[in-house]
Amino acid sequence: MRGHAPILRMRLAGRRPAIVFLCDFETQSSKDWQNPGERYGEVWAPDHATVQIDENESIGLLDLRFLNGLRVCVSGRTEQRAKALFEACKKAGATTVAASHAYFVNPHRCQSGWTEIWHKDVQHG
Repeated sequence: MRGHAPILRMRLAGRRPAIVFLCDFETQSSKDWQNPGERYGEVWAPDHATVQIDENESIGLLDLRFLNGLRVCVSGRTEQRAKALFEACKKAGATTVAASHAYFVNPHRCQSGWTEIWHKDVQHG
């Protein structure tokens, strides 16, 4: 897993990203989301986070507790992995999880297969 350590540091400092993109494939943004302006020689505060799950990682063994109380968008490489990540995020305490199985039709076009959105029922007292 790549990109989650800065979220842990944010959480310890009392901050949180507005949304976490959990990608079940390689993505450059998992390496540089902490300062999106770095490639332009500037410092920009991030408004979101991206975490990459490697294809050889077992979803059942991932420690996703850093997602507790956060909104999460999951993109899975297969429908089975997307569904497993969806359930793992809910179990970790995410407040909203939107997940889909995304696949590439060609190098420039992506489509979604299975898609589901879940929002935690919060009781107000």
